[in-house]
Amino acid sequence: MARIKDTSVEAVKAATEILPLVEDYVRLRKTGGTYKGLCPFHQERTPSFIVTPARGTFKCFGCGEGGDAIAFVEKLEQVDFVGAIEFLAQRFNIEIEYEEISPEAARKRERGKRLEQLLERATVFYERMLWESDAGAFAREYLAGRGLGEDVCKAFRLGYAPGGPTLGRRALQEGYTQEELLTAGQLEDDDDDASF
Repeated sequence: MARIKDTSVEAVKAATEILPLVEDYVRLRKTGGTYKGLCPFHQERTPSFIVTPARGTFKCFGCGEGGDAIAFVEKLEQVDFVGAIEFLAQRFNIEIEYEEISPEAARKRERGKRLEQLLERATVFYERMLWESDAGAFAREYLAGRGLGEDVCKAFRLGYAPGGPTLGRRALQEGYTQEELLTAGQLEDDDDDASF
């Protein structure tokens, strides 16, 4: 099985500039050190999609999507990590090299990627609970009382974990296993109901 060499992945990451990439899809307006526009991942009338070139990231405070240039391409072009790297290599004129890997190494790499996706989904869930739910009102008041404004909280991706099995059930429905939930620290060993 062939995979892209790590050196090629790093070369693509180093050459990729998120601002011109996103501007191929979204009309952006400069606001301080960031750029703002309408989110390409959901319908909105008021811009809540932010690109931060200094960090190489994007974030939508409406739907919760966020990440780096690779994540942007994965979501918008509906490709996997390899497809995103190949897309960016072509976009920024970087030659990529491939190498053969063992099936065991491929399984390990895929498992790591699934765990990253699981943690990202949990983060988005907790962010939504903090900012969009009635249950998160107390936490919002607490953060404001500590002098933490919404912009700071959103920049650090703070969330609210209400407890209960909601997120665990959803993760299991999406095909994640209890073993993956345990490994990601999202489930206790003695939890039979996959609660978070």
